[in-house]
Amino acid sequence: MIQNLLTRLAAIAGAIITIFTLGNFYGKKSQKTKQLEEDFTDATESKKRQENRRNDDISAVKRRMQKYIRK
Repeated sequence: MIQNLLTRLAAIAGAIITIFTLGNFYGKKSQKTKQLEEDFTDATESKKRQENRRNDDISAVKRRMQKYIRK
């Protein structure tokens, strides 16, 4: 009877540990995936900005840089 109770407790404890371990593993994996997706979107947006700025004329560049120039 006691042995049966101990085996049930061990099985429950093992299941709980397994659930937390898998949750932690997939949580970290999804966090890494989200970070990679954000990095990719940032890189593509930066590339688009660079392509757009190559075609800018001088007045557009001056207007954009006004906030950095001290008067």
